[in-house]
Amino acid sequence: LFIIPFPFPIKAKWFVLGYGVFELIFGISNFSWDNVAHFAHLGGMLFGIFMILYWRKKDRVHGNYY
Repeated sequence: LFIIPFPFPIKAKWFVLGYGVFELIFGISNFSWDNVAHFAHLGGMLFGIFMILYWRKKDRVHGNYY
């Protein structure tokens, strides 16, 4: 992944982990100027992780390899 603030490429898994930590910190610290649903973003990330794990398990059981 090549993101504009970083002048070097990073792996997507590290970017997602950092983004999750950022959302958790900002979700716990209640800033009055922040109108973002940080826990909704974390919920979406968890749902995405569970979907990936489900699809991987389903592919192993049915033998679907791409």
